[in-house]
Amino acid sequence: MDAGAREDPWRHLGPAAGGAGDIAELIRQVGSAGETEAREALDQLGYELGGGEGVLRSAVHPTLPLLIEMVEGDLTPWPVPVLRMLARLVPPPGERDLRAETDRGYAGPPTEVDPLLPVVRELLGEHLQGLHRLLIGEDPTTRAVVARLLAGLPEHAAASVAALVRAADRETDPVPHASMVLAVAALHRDAPTTAAGDGVGLAAWLDGRLTEPEDALVQTAAAVAAGWLAPDTRRTRPVLEAAARQLPPGLTDAFPWAECGPEQLLRSAHPDDRAFAVDLVSAGIRAADAGRRDDAICAGEEVMRRWRAAPGPVVAVLADLVADPSARVRQHAVHTIALAGQATALVSDLLVTLLDEPADPDRVDAWPTVSASARYGLARRGDPRSVPAVARALTGPDESAWLAESLAGLAGYADELVGEVARALATTRDHGRLIAVVSGLQAWGEPVAALAEPLLALTGDVGWAAWPGGLPGVLGRLGPRAEPAVPYLRGLLLHEFPAVRAAAAVALWRITGDADATLAALRGLMSRPDPGAYLAADAAEQLGRAAAPLAAELAPLLDADTVDCRTRVAAARALLAAGAAGGAVRATLTAAAGPDETGVRAIEALAWTGAPVAELVPVLRPMAFSERRIPQCGGDLGVIRDESCQRLARIALARIAPGELA
Repeated sequence: MDAGAREDPWRHLGPAAGGAGDIAELIRQVGSAGETEAREALDQLGYELGGGEGVLRSAVHPTLPLLIEMVEGDLTPWPVPVLRMLARLVPPPGERDLRAETDRGYAGPPTEVDPLLPVVRELLGEHLQGLHRLLIGEDPTTRAVVARLLAGLPEHAAASVAALVRAADRETDPVPHASMVLAVAALHRDAPTTAAGDGVGLAAWLDGRLTEPEDALVQTAAAVAAGWLAPDTRRTRPVLEAAARQLPPGLTDAFPWAECGPEQLLRSAHPDDRAFAVDLVSAGIRAADAGRRDDAICAGEEVMRRWRAAPGPVVAVLADLVADPSARVRQHAVHTIALAGQATALVSDLLVTLLDEPADPDRVDAWPTVSASARYGLARRGDPRSVPAVARALTGPDESAWLAESLAGLAGYADELVGEVARALATTRDHGRLIAVVSGLQAWGEPVAALAEPLLALTGDVGWAAWPGGLPGVLGRLGPRAEPAVPYLRGLLLHEFPAVRAAAAVALWRITGDADATLAALRGLMSRPDPGAYLAADAAEQLGRAAAPLAAELAPLLDADTVDCRTRVAAARALLAAGAAGGAVRATLTAAAGPDETGVRAIEALAWTGAPVAELVPVLRPMAFSERRIPQCGGDLGVIRDESCQRLARIALARIAPGELA
């Protein structure tokens, strides 16, 4: 999980083993156990009901009435956690999950309504009067959570809006007051024809809380609510930016509308306004509290992941934190800037000044040292000014973080590093550092030939038999020069890890030119479930035409139920490389094409064929021209703009639908 990311309360739980019996036991614990045990039981119960997977299960039908009756009948000492769990099961229909949208990219799958969601809302609606009574109960936290729960029941908007407005008008505690304001706005947004009152009345009701606030939290809630209902940011932006600089008291993860973080709530006011999102980050980094500045960096990462054009403005804002007095904030900022460095030229000169930065005694382990991040940020962009720092990291005491990626990025300057690399291979006994060095060499190409002797010497070390890292791949790139390593590689064909066996098989073929042993090893992998089948198919693609004898084993993977989409695409690519293209191959690739890592690999293969595929146009057009990012490589900030994928989409359009580029 990214540093600073908020945890899903059900993330670490698995389904209970005993079905209904376990659910009954969990409900008993909610009613009688101590607070810690009851909260744990509720977390597990939420998972059992489908909260952890986002798909409700049939157990909600008998369970929800019991839970709501426990609250109404005062049968549990912990009503607030119960109500929170119920609210998570029925989020407001129009609520945007910004983090999920960012993960999917601009072209996520169509939203499907959970068939059990109307049932759950109906069950809760049967207790509407009881929920309305809780709105005016004694406990302010209960009032706040109930408001959030009512916002998820748009079928009852008319009655709930009236109850919420009455309760808000006499509310004296800012936390439930703010929650009620947001609930009223959410119901008007999601059920405009059902919610009571007219738009003018609602606007005036919100305006009083926005322009003449009694409390900063209520004013912030009114600004967010106004943003949900109207796109105009002129009146809301100053309030929201002030909240980003200094969160109002009460706006924490415990606030019912901010369980994914206060930043997400603030951004939800204008979720598609990039300039507004950058301004919120800018406001956050000017906060006096170091924790708020650190949160602002996390928010900046989210913004960069969401929009292709965002890294430049965000990095310009984060650059001010390079001199932050907090070691944690400073490390986090430099690391984030370094990862986004290839997306903007603003950071190169700044990172150069940090290459020799001494390690801060107060540093935290969440990120590399400032100097290691700076070194990596420059090296991954192929900046020659990082060569001396990378050379020092090869054998010296410097932290080896990102060393493999740094060496790969400096492949164009291999001649300047080859001497230090050879010395590291010959003298370093830190196996982890050596694995990083060897892995980085896979991107070097021909310069690796100068390192044949020290690389071959590693094959005699028993450690490289147990943990070979990237050594087989590098030996394969040496070609026939690595002939002495053949016994070592044959031994790896029996390694316990399938990835090692696949890499060794390809390396043997590259060195000897004899495909028999390689094909036998890949057949053995292909007969096993994933990841064996995927690794075998991926390796077969590297063999090209030499993999033709595997066509009979690869073809069934195209529609096998036992493998995932990634494996089917790998099999299709291998068949293409082997010269065995056909209708089934194109159909597999077409079905998988999309704005994700596997989908991009499918598009790349289709572009090779050049065959017209009209159904791909709706997928390729937004990839080729949208400002939104493609969620490739898990959102790695280093590929945040994904220009390579954008170019690929345009190439594919040019080959399979040239009229779309006219």
